[in-house]
Amino acid sequence: MPIDHRLAVHACAIAAIAGLAVPALAASTFTNQAAFVSNLNPGYSLSTFNALAAFSTPATPMAVASGAFNVTATTAAQAFFIDTASGNNFLSTATATDGFSRPITLSFSGSPVNAVGGNFFVVSAFGQLVAEPVKLTFSDGFETTLSSPINTTFFGYISDVPLTSLTVSPLATHRFVGIDNLHVGGSPVPSPGAGVLALFAGVVASRRRR
Repeated sequence: MPIDHRLAVHACAIAAIAGLAVPALAASTFTNQAAFVSNLNPGYSLSTFNALAAFSTPATPMAVASGAFNVTATTAAQAFFIDTASGNNFLSTATATDGFSRPITLSFSGSPVNAVGGNFFVVSAFGQLVAEPVKLTFSDGFETTLSSPINTTFFGYISDVPLTSLTVSPLATHRFVGIDNLHVGGSPVPSPGAGVLALFAGVVASRRRR
């Protein structure tokens, strides 16, 4: 059977592109909770903190979620504080003055995690929600600052590599971090070159139809 040299050239070019190993899915951010959840695999973890007693002070480290996805929270404050707003509990460090400006770090283990989202916000020294900046630092090196979030502001992040932690930090002094509706799970990440192989299959199909 004669060799179609034009097809061979296409194949070589596509193979060269595949060799670059560029991920088929780049990291993505979300400000809409429904859109974020629609990108998660079934069985993700959701922590609302409503099962914990309001105004209780869990010790650090604190088990936030267990099962397929294990989530552990740590802080340099002497303890956590389960605060409440409009009937919804949330995780904070507003226990005493040693909780001021203390970040909360969420560590992930168990099944691979590459998707994390939730409400990340700031609480004043008087226990009031304030629309002030909060910084999110993910273990893959991605950082972002939410400029004026409140307890209903959603932010989600899907990485193209596994995540082992997220650190949430207030940027102002005499402020506490608040976390609620924490989603942790996995999202499909096509292997590098998957799109390239599909392109090659399309070229072959196209040539056969001619």
